[in-house]
Amino acid sequence: MAINGTRLVYRPKILPQHLLKAPNWQYLAKIKKISQVKTLSGDTVYDGLQIIARPGDPIKKAVKYIDNYASKFGIHFIDLNFCCPGYKVLPKRRGGDLLKDPELIIKVISKATKFTDLPISIKIRKGFLNTDNPQKLCSQLSREFGENIGWIAVNRAPVKMENVDFSLIKKDYRPFQQALDAVEGKIPIIANGTIEYYSDINFIKENVNINGFMIGRAALGNQAIFHEILDPKSVGNRTRDSDNFKIISKFEELFKIISKYQNGPSGRFCSMGEIKKILFYYLKHYFNSINKQLPQGYGFSKWNNQFFSPDSLVKALFKIFPTISEKNWKKWINPIFQNK
Repeated sequence: MAINGTRLVYRPKILPQHLLKAPNWQYLAKIKKISQVKTLSGDTVYDGLQIIARPGDPIKKAVKYIDNYASKFGIHFIDLNFCCPGYKVLPKRRGGDLLKDPELIIKVISKATKFTDLPISIKIRKGFLNTDNPQKLCSQLSREFGENIGWIAVNRAPVKMENVDFSLIKKDYRPFQQALDAVEGKIPIIANGTIEYYSDINFIKENVNINGFMIGRAALGNQAIFHEILDPKSVGNRTRDSDNFKIISKFEELFKIISKYQNGPSGRFCSMGEIKKILFYYLKHYFNSINKQLPQGYGFSKWNNQFFSPDSLVKALFKIFPTISEKNWKKWINPIFQNK
């Protein structure tokens, strides 16, 4: 995503206590790699580490720990996640559950801002329920912290999504305006939630004087969206296959693994594991986009019961990435399996 144009990236969320358990953890090594990435135009990519915490967690130790590693690993900011709707997160009173009690959010932010010189950003949703709005919380954040908060990313969807119509959420820009009104210019507001195409961004910009946009799952399946944002004139001038061309670079690694293992003693079972790992988030994004849960083993489990072939891989990839033609998938994949 950074290579494709975005200049600010977030690490996956992590609990403070988990971060502190492993000083030499590979998590930090991966951050170092991102710190060396430049965009296609040569711009610096700013990398942030996202913490999901509640009062009582070792927040002080965690932010000091991040501070110590910041210059070494290129960490530019800390993001506090009060947004996550995960079924494993909410019962632990973390993430989106804290929106039910804003005072807990204030306590977490107060601890974090005291012990780091890095910029602190906040990620929230419009509220816990669809009837909520972010105005009261954003107003309190503005009063309590002001410019000590770098920005607030507001997801326009609620935490509890039962019986919520996604098509209505995509048309709703009010949570962004409510947040902007609440902070009175003291804190930048970033729009987030069901932003999948340049048209979604354009719709918000036409109605709200927003400070920026955050794109999550939509970018997993269409990294070219950043080109569309940076160069709106290019929208509509792309071919079906060029839209997701950058995805191919990731599959080069995948294809090497398949070539190496498909004829070995553990053969296709090893390669299937790698395929699932690399394609999982693309699959997840696809099913989220059609408001369905990801079926277990979708598209891959049945392969374990039949002979693995380039054609089966092409069909699965085309099913997941319909913006890349089946013809081009064959063109890129078949040479790898020739003479195998």
